[in-house]
Order: sequence, then structure tokens, then C-alpha cells
Amino acid sequence: MDNINVMKAISIAYGIPLLALMFGTISSFFILKNIGVVKGLEVYSFFTGILFTAGAYLFLRFKDRSIRDSRKYMPTITQILIHPEGQGLKELLK
Repeated sequence: MDNINVMKAISIAYGIPLLALMFGTISSFFILKNIGVVKGLEVYSFFTGILFTAGAYLFLRFKDRSIRDSRKYMPTITQILIHPEGQGLKELLK
């Protein structure tokens, strides 16, 4: 894969759920605080962040088919370094 495609795949797989966790936790904290919830505020905010993260993973699960069909993130073999019979290993170790 090209380096840019690797970075895009990493940001999709890890960035979207992380942003969903942060957004869900922080926004629910301030919303619940403004409503007047005092008892268990942090716990409710934590579980709201977990729910947002689960939603992000479900979204990625449904988008997985279109991402997989694009072949943009499909790794391909570009070079064979070692011959199947072991030839080329000596040159590689030099």
C-alpha cells in the first residue's frame, strides 16, 4: 500500500472511534452539567462516550463493504526479496 493510503486507513480505523469517544464524553458532560445533573455526572458522561464509540464502530462496519470494494486499501506485492528455493538469501543478508 502507498504510505498515504496506510495513514488514511489508520485514521479511519482508530481516529473515528477516538473522536466519537471524546465528543460523546465531553459533550454529554457539559450538556448534563447545564441541565443540572450533579450526581453521577462523570459516569453518565463515560457511558455516553462508550455509546458514541460503539456507534462509530457500527458506522465503520456498515461502510466496510464500500471501502473493501474500492481496492484502494488493498495491500499488493511489489517485490519478492527471497527466492522460494532460498536463493537470494545470501545477498539479502550481506
